[in-house]
Amino acid sequence: MKLNLLNIGIVKMESKFKMNKGAVSLSVVLLVLSCFVLISLSLTFFVIKEKDALGKIVISSDIDEIYVRQALLNFYVQDIFDKASEDFLIEEGVVVFVSNFKEELEMYRDGDGNYPIGELGDLENVDENMVELLEDRLVLRLDLVAKSKLEHMDITFNYQRDFEKVFK
Repeated sequence: MKLNLLNIGIVKMESKFKMNKGAVSLSVVLLVLSCFVLISLSLTFFVIKEKDALGKIVISSDIDEIYVRQALLNFYVQDIFDKASEDFLIEEGVVVFVSNFKEELEMYRDGDGNYPIGELGDLENVDENMVELLEDRLVLRLDLVAKSKLEHMDITFNYQRDFEKVFK
């Protein structure tokens, strides 16, 4: 008899927890929906941030272009300065150095009258006021303003540098 009551209790418990074969648990539905929401939010976030990242990359490449132009300007001006002051004597004076500098600058023009970089054209305005001649040294003080327009911005580049040669 005890066994019979026990069997009846187990049958009642099985019928209580028996699931419909076509139904899905609520927790599974919530899990699937939350996965779709999470994936949608993630993709939206990545698309929005990708636009910001591309803008930063473009701006940093523009800044790199400015630094390259500055390095080229340093190279060309230093080369012109070195060649102009190579055989220069202090006794010759500032006027002779400025003349030598402008002659060397003309050597960098191509057949069309253009310079390798546009900022070299501003050096045609070098005069005696930019050159300082001391007892043992020659100093060229440049203060140039170069303007350029890149794809995303307008740039004003202030170039200030002293070129110096010490005589022994």
